Amino acid sequence: MNEAEKDGMDAAVDVFAHDVEAILGEVEGLLTGPRQQAYGRPDISLARIADMWSAILGQMIEPEQVALCLAAMKIAREANRHDRDNIVDAIGYLVLGQTTADRYRTWKDGE
Repeated sequence: MNEAEKDGMDAAVDVFAHDVEAILGEVEGLLTGPRQQAYGRPDISLARIADMWSAILGQMIEPEQVALCLAAMKIAREANRHDRDNIVDAIGYLVLGQTTADRYRTWKDGE
């Protein structure tokens, strides 16, 4: 690979890193910004939804499963038509699912 090709690859990596940072910044804003103030703690919201879905479906649904289903909904929408909001929200739901699972595992283990 010659020097020009290396420079081109370096520039592409810089653009990619910038895009990743921008998307993650949007996700962070959703998870910690006005939505949380308006709707309360997301882990509690996911637990409430899990309780409702459990009653409706007649089987135990965990809060992290709610987050996975909501992420899947956003991915299904994205498969129909691209919208950056779908991607940002799906990532947000996946992050919420993981943090909620970690929090509830710790709580269930008595830590």
